[in-house]
Amino acid sequence: MFSLRNTVAGAALALIGMAQAHHVELPSCLEPFQPFVASGCYSDGVEGTNGAALIYRSSQNQYNMTVEKCVAECKGNGFRYAGLKYWGVCYCGSTVGGAQLDDKECNLPCSGDNTQKCGGDKSLSIYQDPTFKVTNLGGVVTLVKGVVQSIAGYKPNGCYTDASAKGRALTWAMDLDSSTMTPTRCLNACANQGFPLAGIEYGGECYCGNVLANDTMKADVNDCNMACNGDKTLLCGGPSRLSVYISEDLLSLQPCGYKQGSSDPSSSSVSSAASSTSATTSSSVDSSTTTLSTAASSSSAALTNNPPVNPPT
Repeated sequence: MFSLRNTVAGAALALIGMAQAHHVELPSCLEPFQPFVASGCYSDGVEGTNGAALIYRSSQNQYNMTVEKCVAECKGNGFRYAGLKYWGVCYCGSTVGGAQLDDKECNLPCSGDNTQKCGGDKSLSIYQDPTFKVTNLGGVVTLVKGVVQSIAGYKPNGCYTDASAKGRALTWAMDLDSSTMTPTRCLNACANQGFPLAGIEYGGECYCGNVLANDTMKADVNDCNMACNGDKTLLCGGPSRLSVYISEDLLSLQPCGYKQGSSDPSSSSVSSAASSTSATTSSSVDSSTTTLSTAASSSSAALTNNPPVNPPT
């Protein structure tokens, strides 16, 4: 059956390992935002494995959960999809790995509002943020002086620090063989998970994320001068330094805090409390392209080349 992972179809060119979280949970989105769209019921596997439908489990109270609270959590953390399971466990992700099921498989009422549905024992009620563009990541690899200039929709954004005591600059580590690491492998792994930011460190470490940590700083380009373990002609960051790549195609056109007419939606700050915005209910979509392309075409805001950054803590 159709999988929402197809919104970034064509990105996985190599065997991709499961992401390991160093995630710092951001606040839910307080600002009004375009309602998420109900996208059907999807199967869920074992949490923390490749079988899980959504990559991130929220710490929000599952015993007082509503659709509005879950989508606000996922919006605040920069994810494309929100999912509810087992009366009120909230998950988020930038892709959905499970197969679509009949809606009757998601028949459990939400713990915080019994008029809403919150998945099933092994299934998720999925909602999607329509402010993301439909994209089919691919393209030709080009190189300039050992630096990959474009692949899978990503372009280099410079060298950044990764030395904070508060956590990683990019919070999702890809479980890849460091001895064979190249930019191609890392960027494809991040694209496969739908992350707009990718970073390579210390010759063989691959990280992905939706935003950079708030105390991450731009570093001298010469600090990212380590050869890649898998191809010594290419550069893969340095000690506590990330070679960062960004795919504007995977950024929301209207992130949390976006104001109509803003020329830089990618730099909008994340607010600190839950949103009261309700999620729109609709019939199950059998192709995410219909809903998302409509929303994408309605926004003409230009994206900048600067990665989005967490708000100060």
